[in-house]
Amino acid sequence: VLISDLQKLGMEKMPQSFPSGPVAEFKLVDVAGRDVPNWTVEGARSHRVIYQTRYPDRLLVEIRGFNTPAASREVTLSLGKKVVERKTVQVPASGAATVAFEGFDVPPGSNPGEVRISPADGLPADDSFHFVLERREPYRLLFLRESAEGRELYYFRSALAAEPDTPFVIDARTPAEAGTIRLKDYAMVILSNIAEAPPSLISGLQDFVKQGGGMLVTLGNHSP
Repeated sequence: VLISDLQKLGMEKMPQSFPSGPVAEFKLVDVAGRDVPNWTVEGARSHRVIYQTRYPDRLLVEIRGFNTPAASREVTLSLGKKVVERKTVQVPASGAATVAFEGFDVPPGSNPGEVRISPADGLPADDSFHFVLERREPYRLLFLRESAEGRELYYFRSALAAEPDTPFVIDARTPAEAGTIRLKDYAMVILSNIAEAPPSLISGLQDFVKQGGGMLVTLGNHSP
């Protein structure tokens, strides 16, 4: 007895022949039933983690119809229990359409997201798609350089800012200014071509690294 909905895609993946052996009777049970028009949310392409209040890109949602006439569907994006935005999209007959959501705010922490289409059809289980969007605080970096030097900071900041949603925030100071700074508030300290560091800063950096903090040292014309 073979029980199947006989979808073509599924049949293509089946072995070419059944296991050998005596078969007294073969019975096919088709459970497909009638072709019910079905609109579905095939997926949502989004960043998994962001580091700023506003979503930095476009969240793309694909809507697809199976055995469906051309129709419009309302697409709702929600984060947590709050509706972010609603849009209407025209879906071609048995075709697909893409909806873009952008420029919306994301609360801090882990946010359960949902994309839902309406009105519901005869197969409502696939009328929604669930995902998680997490907003984290960016990593703080302490950039120490000589007061007269600005090029290193410019290039370092430009390199990290090349990513639209950079996970880093740079706090630029001189070594003299860093003596009273709480290093544990930073993920990493960059010593960029500095001539000397106060003893209190050196002691603080030793403890900082021992406790797992990151440090990058770049040498240049001021380095002893």
